[in-house]
Amino acid sequence: TNERSGCSSAFQWSMASFISTTAGGPVSPYIASLVKYDAAGVKLASVTLVGDKSGDGMAMDGAANIFVGEHDSAGNVWISKYNKFLAFVASVPFSAEVGNVTDLAWDASTLSLFVGADGGTDNRPKVIKLNFLGTVVSSVSYVNGSIRDESGITVSPAGEVYVLFSATSGANNRLLVKYDNALGSQLADTVV
Repeated sequence: TNERSGCSSAFQWSMASFISTTAGGPVSPYIASLVKYDAAGVKLASVTLVGDKSGDGMAMDGAANIFVGEHDSAGNVWISKYNKFLAFVASVPFSAEVGNVTDLAWDASTLSLFVGADGGTDNRPKVIKLNFLGTVVSSVSYVNGSIRDESGITVSPAGEVYVLFSATSGANNRLLVKYDNALGSQLADTVV
């Protein structure tokens, strides 16, 4: 079981629970569900996600809409949006440049969703900014020979985007990178 959670102080706490239903063997069919709980931990609602390999990051906006990264065994990758009642609202597909959604972060000041991703045709980690309509506004790939994965993303109250990248090997295998909100400028990077 792989669990990721998001919460909003004005609404019930929500958790995405991603559960393997493998009956045996090396192939892993998954059933991924998004589950909503109240503050006491009582289950209020749940929905089964579409992708058979879903549950790749989660974020919640101020209206308690939940965004979930999903993908399937055919290599399709997308972001799904569910409302606060867990009804499906829409999805945004990505091109082959995105191999996997690894993390999501909502920026309330610009009503934007930042998507951390890795893999894809160029095998580079990237950050993608979507506006509230789900349109790609900007993106940036991190180019460094050993850095291959996006491991975490968050947006500061001032709107800066912080991304944790990781390398496949080496002594300095984690790098924290700071971007402006438009993803047009890399403001800093630090080995962590």
